[in-house]
Amino acid sequence: VMNFRDITDRGREEEERFRNAAVLATAKRCRLTNSEREVLALMVEGKSNLQIAQKLVTSGSTVKFHVGHILGKLGVTNRIEAVALVLRHQPPA
Repeated sequence: VMNFRDITDRGREEEERFRNAAVLATAKRCRLTNSEREVLALMVEGKSNLQIAQKLVTSGSTVKFHVGHILGKLGVTNRIEAVALVLRHQPPA
């Protein structure tokens, strides 16, 4: 007799917790505002500025403004570098 259990959801939940912890740690370390932290979290999820604006019910120009501030505070030049910086600093599993 063999028992199998799908743990796909559990793996996704753990990955999401690690990403959220990494975003929060980065936000604290770089002194991001709550709005910037929210935008950064959505950037890490791979959302575009338009998708972020829709999710946060704000304008694209506001998101662009926050993204610019995030990049400056993180000391990077683009979104990919920002996301990589966050993911490199994930807490150990």
